[in-house]
Amino acid sequence: MNKLATCAFIGLVAANLVACSDSDDDDDDGGSTSTNSTLEGTAATGAAIANEAVTAKCADGSGFVSTVSTDANGDWTGQVTPASLPCALMINSSALGDLYSFAAAAGTVNITPLTNLVIARATSGSPDDWFAGTDITISDTDIDTAVASLTSSLTSAGFTVPSGDPMNTAFDIGDVWDQVLDDLSASISGSTSFESYASLVTTFLEGNTSLPTFVDASGGDGGDGGDGGDGGDGGSSSGNYDLQVTVTVSGIAAPATTIQDIPKPESQSVFCSADQYSYFQSGQGSDYSWEITSCSFSGNEGNIAATATVSVAGFNTTIDYTVNYLYVAD
Repeated sequence: MNKLATCAFIGLVAANLVACSDSDDDDDDGGSTSTNSTLEGTAATGAAIANEAVTAKCADGSGFVSTVSTDANGDWTGQVTPASLPCALMINSSALGDLYSFAAAAGTVNITPLTNLVIARATSGSPDDWFAGTDITISDTDIDTAVASLTSSLTSAGFTVPSGDPMNTAFDIGDVWDQVLDDLSASISGSTSFESYASLVTTFLEGNTSLPTFVDASGGDGGDGGDGGDGGDGGSSSGNYDLQVTVTVSGIAAPATTIQDIPKPESQSVFCSADQYSYFQSGQGSDYSWEITSCSFSGNEGNIAATATVSVAGFNTTIDYTVNYLYVAD
């Protein structure tokens, strides 16, 4: 069994320990009309937040006119009535839990760990509490000030900040804004001041502008990353990495498992290749089946959603779970 399949096996075992329950399926109906306003963007933590529901909570108490979910690349599009704006937005990330953003008007609005930090700074409070509250309105001045504060903090910590802003600049998995998300994850992992992203959010909302010192998630390889391209038949990029594996079932995350000194897949096509997970397919039979339902890879972070179905002695269960893989350069 190769190391990536071993990690998936760890994920499956952890998933069974965390929970044995089905997650709800997202419905996706159309129903948009020309009189509605369109909101669209990308939801990602570095890797795409794929096939997850996006929730809108608007100023008038309404939400999206029909169910909205991300696609395999984390992209999403939804409709709201013009009178309902502004709207708070939320998506669940298997890696970091609930993430939030804010749409003051129709157009592009992303949902990422960076937009979550903007909300924390703009409201001086927990994004969870803000979304659960009765008033989700945030002034343009407060949003602009929070974005400027975050950008300044990133620059001071050694990050290269692309043009635009994390809230409203359209991006794709694997591009420069996505790389910032990968680097933020790696920087938190390598930090002695922040034990997790959650602790960073708490610190940031309290007014401390410090961020973890920059760590290049790519390890300076330069040239073999990205989320796709022609995967060829190669298996790994140069250099070794520490791989952190986190499994989430029904919103409950198992403790992360770290595997040291492992090569990183060179592309999304390699990371998501069925050959990497042949260990599971070979064991399928009348009492067990396993399949990947979605897979994405940004170059340094990957997410797999999988379903295991077990039928033993009259006991039947289907376990839907996600596994997050974060490659951090040694």
